[in-house]
Order: sequence, then C-alpha cells, then structure tokens
Amino acid sequence: MRRRLAGLLVVLIVAVGLVVMSGALDPRPDFTVQLPGSESQSSITVELRDATGLVTAMEPGAPPGPEDFDLRFGGTVENAPGQASVLVVRWLGGACEDRTELVLAPASDGYTLSLTTVGKLVLGCNASAIARTVDVILTRDVDASTVSIIHP
Repeated sequence: MRRRLAGLLVVLIVAVGLVVMSGALDPRPDFTVQLPGSESQSSITVELRDATGLVTAMEPGAPPGPEDFDLRFGGTVENAPGQASVLVVRWLGGACEDRTELVLAPASDGYTLSLTTVGKLVLGCNASAIARTVDVILTRDVDASTVSIIHP
C-alpha cells in the first residue's frame, strides 16, 4: 500500500510540474500568431504573454526591408508610423526555430519585452538568419523607447 501511495505521489508531482512548466496556469493573457513561411523556411508560432493588461491583439507585421531593419543583437521595438498604440517588434530569427516566446511586463522605467526563441531539431538546417516582425496592439499609447528587449 505504501508503494502505491508513493508511486501515486510521484506521478502527481510530475504531472503538476509539467502543467506548471507548460505555462497552462500562467494568469497573464496569451496571444498567439503564426508567421508565414516560404520555400526556404517554415512558418513559426509567436506567443505573447501580457503582464501589463495593455495588449488587445498581436498580428504578423509587414516583412521589413533592408532600410527598416536594425540588425543589432536582440531586436528592436518601434511605434508604428502614426500609431503610438502599436508596437512593431522586429528581431533576427533563425531557420531552425520552432517558436518565439514574448512576455511584455512593467518595469521601473517603462516596460520589458522578454524575447526567447525556441529551436527545433532539424537535420541539415541551413542556420540562415530570418527577419521576423509582429505588431502588438495596445489599449493606449506607449512610447516604444520605454520598452527594453531582454533575453532571459
């Protein structure tokens, strides 16, 4: 009887751990968008968790042209032209990514946008860099210069 209880307890602990790690219990609103692929890249999922209560939607952004994209490490956040309530988030991703996870959270001097890319095991991946863009629609105007991208 003790062995059965111990086994049941282990199964319960593992199950709770998996649920917690999956984010299923995360109370922050979750927004998901699929960025389209092409002949040389597959589509990827972008997930955004909002800890600010400001996000109303997330949409695929227009692919940036060479003049639009800042290739510095980590990505950029800008306001959409004439729309201070839309944050345009751009980053350099890879061909071997499965998804990107974003978390928008308040910070002492504005906001942080955590950006984590999650790779997938692909044999023969060409490891090419790919420009990614999403538009984050907010309930009110937010100056993009107050949003810092971090990589946990």
